[in-house]
Amino acid sequence: MSLPAHERSAWVESLPAAQHALREPLRRLLEVQAGIETRHFIDGALTAAEVLTPPAAVLIGDLVGPYRLLQQIGDGGMGSVWLAERTDGTIKRKIALNLPRMVWARDLASRMARERDILGSLEHPNIARLYDASVDQLGRPFLALEYVEGQRLDHYCDEHRLTVDGRIRLFLQVLDAVQYAHTNLVLHRDLKPGNILVNQRAEIRLLDFGIAKLMGDDTVSSPADALSRSLSRAMTPRYASPEQVQQTRLTLASDVYSLGVMLYELLVGSTPFITQNGSRAELEMAITEGHLRTPSRAKIDPGTADVCQSTPRRLLRILRGELDAVLLKALARNATDRYPSAEVLRADLVRWLEGHPVRAKPPSRLLAIRKFIACNAWTVGIGTTAVTAVTVAAVIAVLQARETRIESRRATATRDFLIGLFENANPELHGRRDIPAKQLLLSGESVLDAAPDFDYRVKADIYSAIATVWSQIGDREKTKKTSAKRVALLERDGPSRALLTALFDFVEACMQTGEHAIAAIYLGRIAELSMKLPLLKQQRAEYDWYRGWIALRNSDFDRAEEGFSSSLDSLRETKDAVRELRALSGRIQSRLGMVTSPRYFI
Repeated sequence: MSLPAHERSAWVESLPAAQHALREPLRRLLEVQAGIETRHFIDGALTAAEVLTPPAAVLIGDLVGPYRLLQQIGDGGMGSVWLAERTDGTIKRKIALNLPRMVWARDLASRMARERDILGSLEHPNIARLYDASVDQLGRPFLALEYVEGQRLDHYCDEHRLTVDGRIRLFLQVLDAVQYAHTNLVLHRDLKPGNILVNQRAEIRLLDFGIAKLMGDDTVSSPADALSRSLSRAMTPRYASPEQVQQTRLTLASDVYSLGVMLYELLVGSTPFITQNGSRAELEMAITEGHLRTPSRAKIDPGTADVCQSTPRRLLRILRGELDAVLLKALARNATDRYPSAEVLRADLVRWLEGHPVRAKPPSRLLAIRKFIACNAWTVGIGTTAVTAVTVAAVIAVLQARETRIESRRATATRDFLIGLFENANPELHGRRDIPAKQLLLSGESVLDAAPDFDYRVKADIYSAIATVWSQIGDREKTKKTSAKRVALLERDGPSRALLTALFDFVEACMQTGEHAIAAIYLGRIAELSMKLPLLKQQRAEYDWYRGWIALRNSDFDRAEEGFSSSLDSLRETKDAVRELRALSGRIQSRLGMVTSPRYFI
């Protein structure tokens, strides 16, 4: 279809002998396509997708690759979803088999295998795993995904009558999952309530992460392409960003836009777009031209307010002001005007939940005062103290506005550097040769190392991103060296939370390379910093675990058990089962060491 119309028939005739069976079906499809391009369809006529897509020919019990179909659990315009199981006995579990309706594409099998490796590496408690992606013996593409039992996000919120606070708190899990994938250079491209399920424990599972990329017709060469460009129309228009509709470059902000549409609908109960008849063409125009309805000016249905345990008037009052600003920033038409990442959007929602001014717009003095009074009513009740508190709140508001601008500039500079790095990997610039990921990372570090005038805080942010990718690739030595550069830069500011985080990452990298003596030195640096910046519970648990592990390596079993026990105490409060199990394992090893060590038999 990418060829001019007059060249398509010749291309079909030129198919190799092994593909002669495809000639006649392709000729018929091209004839249908030609008819679609030259005549108008009246209401009720078949859509182009229905004409182009061969009818599904799968039944219960059929084999698709190594999977047997057990029951159809979903069906839509993009394809059908089946409950299935493997027949080769390698995995004893039910899976959700996605059978997309799509036409043949060049190198489909190899492309899906490549993307399977990228997307299969996403391991997050809120992301449903992709186990397999390939083409079966009949040429049908299939996707094997984790089978999740649950309700759609919007249905769950309504059925459980979640308040505005409750809906936002649940939505934070979605933002965590999206941010994790973005950190691993994977965009979703089709975020919508139907792709988010909530189980009985109120835990969300994000489905089909990166599947839109698999279904696209663009061939990619690395996971970095997920942050640079998409030519795919595999999207749901109602939740698509302006750049998706216009088929221009996609960035992290493209997923942020879709998140904004979902959150708007969860809180307001209607779409943010201003349209007359709701046609796709009108919807796309509203998206690309920014015809949005301010949340607090929407018409709230009494039923919508009721499932939020509110009334229309009260709900509009809750939305007015700060939530207006948050949602409209997430839905900004220009990607550069939106939140730069899901993490920044999450931070603003947490500020709103905790009663602090959001950063979607510079907080006014009046807003800062009102928030302070709401959080400190008893203190403000004292006359003289109240005046002092108001003054302090106004100063904080000004400082927060300044900090917001600085963070925005840093985030923009970091994003631009990474996007520029990925653009330089374009095979067209290198004789159509793909640039290996390691070479791309080395090139990025070289550019940073040779740029003394570059803002050192931005450099630290970029080193953090590069170190994360080195870790994903499995190069522990490179991870350690890049983390060390980040620590050196942040040392310039003296004690700070950013430095504390960087030190923890460096200690982890040293532990991975087996350099426990160096890890112990920097663990001491963390202990010094903790005197000025108290560690958070999760950080305290990590610190004690590292302390216990280093002692265990040195056969100091008493100190090791004390470290692991302290870590366990902190982790029980955070309810982090994985790290708790790790600390418990360390304590067991310490006690076994006591039993087997000769000096304990005195």
